[in-house]
Amino acid sequence: FTPIITEPSDGNRYGWRSPDGNFTGMLGELINSRAEMGFNSIFIKNYHTTDIAFTTAFDVDDVCLVVPKSDLKPEWQGIFLAFDETTWLLIVLTYFVCVIVWYYIKSVIYDSFDHALLVLNVFQAFILAPLHQVPKYYSEKMIFLSILLFTLVISNSFQGSLVRLLTHPIYEPDINSLADLDESGLPIRSTANNLRETFETYDNGNAIYRNLFNKFVFTPDKSENILTRISYRRDAAGIVRKNIATQAMKNYIKDDKVLLHIVPECPISYNLALMFKKQSLYIHVINDIILLLVQSGILNSYYITNTSSIIHVYNQHKHHQIFTINNVYIAFIILMLGYTLALMVFLFEYCCVHISNRRCPMYCTTCNALETGDTKATNKDSLKSKDDNLYLPFIL
Repeated sequence: FTPIITEPSDGNRYGWRSPDGNFTGMLGELINSRAEMGFNSIFIKNYHTTDIAFTTAFDVDDVCLVVPKSDLKPEWQGIFLAFDETTWLLIVLTYFVCVIVWYYIKSVIYDSFDHALLVLNVFQAFILAPLHQVPKYYSEKMIFLSILLFTLVISNSFQGSLVRLLTHPIYEPDINSLADLDESGLPIRSTANNLRETFETYDNGNAIYRNLFNKFVFTPDKSENILTRISYRRDAAGIVRKNIATQAMKNYIKDDKVLLHIVPECPISYNLALMFKKQSLYIHVINDIILLLVQSGILNSYYITNTSSIIHVYNQHKHHQIFTINNVYIAFIILMLGYTLALMVFLFEYCCVHISNRRCPMYCTTCNALETGDTKATNKDSLKSKDDNLYLPFIL
């Protein structure tokens, strides 16, 4: 036989029952015996008639909402997105702790010192800049070394995040749930009026579904492409099959930016089948063909081949990892080890100073000056001076 392929006379692809009881689209063509079968896969659901029949279900698809992709975040915000809020807070607190610890050590070693220079030195160590004054005592050097290693880990993580920012742009938060869509205030446009039932009959007691039902806008103009409007006018959402939306997204990429976003929370799923006129003679033959196609994997291969490229592009622009404390905890461990070593060396130096004051060893300039009666040398080479004239064997 020679198949005669026609399109629904009213331009509706699938069709529904209108308020006056008539049926539109492919549904109306079958019920009114103007067609024998429809080869557009259709949802298996209640179409308010018993004059149609479905083939064996061959696929399952979600009915999902498509919304405009969120805008790119300004690049300057990427500086603050390298770490999460807890890590930034710990870094700032660590800086002040370093200042306090170094201040305490210098207050014990020196009679007086430049406080502003101390704060500046710690800040320079945190940004890996050259120091104005190099530490001379081992306790100070241990602190400086621990800060340096700590900052090295943090700065490398920070620089790596900036590199990813240039290669993987960061987007504002997307609409990822029906509640987000409800709060956005976007109307839901569709050229299929029967999709309104998605929010009317499913979970009818849910306030979010009730709100989305009220935001549903039927677009009678069949020439209007809903996805194109969403991409460029960004003033509405659309309700479509997930497989169709995923395939269509590859046509809506501009300057390596994805223009559409599929809301992960889909309101409902349907089994897919072909629709026939009731008691059609061809339905059993078509069922056998469908089973062969499903068993061979041809149907799944079609979707995988057509959607793999767009999924890759979409995922490439979707994820940006923000570092947490788990990613940089080694820096804090290094800092604590440095503090421990600095404390041990500081206590050792402190004890040596007191022992040298009591026993007056030969390297103690003060005692030698007292024995020779050199008062000037005593005043000049005291253990604690404004400068760093504490002569110990631990000074480099």
